[in-house]
Amino acid sequence: MEPKKGGRPLGRRTACDFCCRKKIKCDTQQPKCSNCVSQKVPCVWTPGVKAKKTISKPPFTEPAEINRLDYLESRLAAIEARMEYKNQAGIQSPLSSWDRESRSNDGSYELNEPPSFPPRGTLARMTGETSVVLHRESEHSLPPLSEILPDVESYFANFNKAIPLFHQPDFMIMLERWYNQPLGRDEATWAAVNVVLALSLRQTDKQEYVDSELATTTYISNAQSVLNGLVTRSEDLKGLQVVLGLVILFLYTSNPYPSCVLIATAIKLVHRLRLHTKEAKAYMDPETAAQGDRLFWIAYILDKDISMRAIEPYCLQDNDYDVDIPTNTVADHALGTLVSSDGTLSLNFFHHRVQLARIQAKVYDWTFSVRAKKLSLEQHQAASRRVQQMIRHWRSSLPSEFQADKLSLSMGGNMLRHLISIHSTCGHCLFMAHRIHARDAVWIQQLTEFSDQFVNPGELNIGNDNSVPTVRSDAWQDFLQTARLGIKLINLISPNDTGLVWSVTCAYQAALVILIANNLTVSLHAHHDWIDYDAGLIDESVGALDRRIRDAGDLPVIRNVLTACSELNQRAKLAVRLHRMRIENEMLRYGGSLFEVDLAAVEEEIFGTQAT
Repeated sequence: MEPKKGGRPLGRRTACDFCCRKKIKCDTQQPKCSNCVSQKVPCVWTPGVKAKKTISKPPFTEPAEINRLDYLESRLAAIEARMEYKNQAGIQSPLSSWDRESRSNDGSYELNEPPSFPPRGTLARMTGETSVVLHRESEHSLPPLSEILPDVESYFANFNKAIPLFHQPDFMIMLERWYNQPLGRDEATWAAVNVVLALSLRQTDKQEYVDSELATTTYISNAQSVLNGLVTRSEDLKGLQVVLGLVILFLYTSNPYPSCVLIATAIKLVHRLRLHTKEAKAYMDPETAAQGDRLFWIAYILDKDISMRAIEPYCLQDNDYDVDIPTNTVADHALGTLVSSDGTLSLNFFHHRVQLARIQAKVYDWTFSVRAKKLSLEQHQAASRRVQQMIRHWRSSLPSEFQADKLSLSMGGNMLRHLISIHSTCGHCLFMAHRIHARDAVWIQQLTEFSDQFVNPGELNIGNDNSVPTVRSDAWQDFLQTARLGIKLINLISPNDTGLVWSVTCAYQAALVILIANNLTVSLHAHHDWIDYDAGLIDESVGALDRRIRDAGDLPVIRNVLTACSELNQRAKLAVRLHRMRIENEMLRYGGSLFEVDLAAVEEEIFGTQAT
């Protein structure tokens, strides 16, 4: 071989010793290559020196014998489970019997039909992710099917009727496959079953409270233990269903703050699955597309509810989705429809809850957002009136049988508890829009400063019309009626239904402060007909809230609100007593008695308003 021009005859050699050791390209210049010159080392060519090759280590694999044993053990466990299931003499699969009952008239629905998710991998191809299959039964286990089936059926008969988080036929098939096909088990299915069991116990009136709470805590912990693998799951909807289920579960506790983090995760998963657009639904079968729409609106409801409770921005923007709003179709067996226990009343709860969530979004936009903080007082008042009109329109859209003043225990536990929840949320919206809720520092400060006159008689400011301006607004009577009805409905909740009790605590506190404020400012208005009734309602509510806090342990935020309410209530009692003493003194000045003098005329002369 001829040497290169300006180089040296190398044969098969292409680099000097130094360049070989450093694994760098050698230009073979004489008398020294450029690398040796720059590094100030001798340029030596020793025959036989070659650059070291990088040897990649083979990936670690278990010995073939171990893999073979694992496979045989799994097959044996599956065969034993299947034989045990089939050999139960005289016992028929409860899931199979449920399936026959729910089969369509044409008989097209079969038990071995796969769930109505898109073909395996349709959504997964977007991200290249796959599910985690559990090869060992001992890693994730569930109670026997006969033990959990009543709770599963209770969940679908109650909570899922109003908030359709799962599609019952798909879930029941998935549940039976878990028990009949151990080799096909995965973390998502295990977590979904745990979430359903937790919701079943948390969302009902439990008689065995302690045992139910322990079981619920276990189910929640189980679902959380595999959460890392579910927040990025995109091959089906189970990951999103589990996350949304956990959000609901934490909202129905005395510590709802984890739901603030989980809802953000759920919204990102909604975006990743493209559930906020109609375009993505073209790749799904109709049932899966409908289920995706329902999950989107559940995420929307939770997002707006958490935003209003925490007074934090929501994640789903109204200008960034094109999903159709659920229709107001009422059918006895339609998802999202509630039916009374006697079957005479029905309501599309899901439709009305979505509409209320849209109002909740406006409450944040017009009252608490950064832009809202820059509005003038007149603009704030106009926004509050607009929200009040929206709430009035929403209430009128409900059939008369489902208005807050018509609710009763005769409706049945499931329908009643959901109606209590939605009416409490509606009242909370009204109070938040006018900034007269228990967590508004300015509102509480106004009441405190006004009540100082009853503790310090030298600071009388009864004639100060601007001390608590809200009680003189035209909407004050509406606030009072909403607060009374709200507390009345919440008092219908069973003490064992702790989930519902904690979920309406914010509305409960806001209504309590409204009634206290009315009694505290009795000298500024003429809404006196309900003073004594409200006083009894306040005492009962303060006592009930105090018991709940003591039972739940240390809850500093709720405890601080209760302490402020208790102090204001004591001052309100004093205010009512002083006001009545003034009225009696005026009566004596008129030369009459309590029964001879027209109280309304006296109040009109003193305060310039006609008593109602």
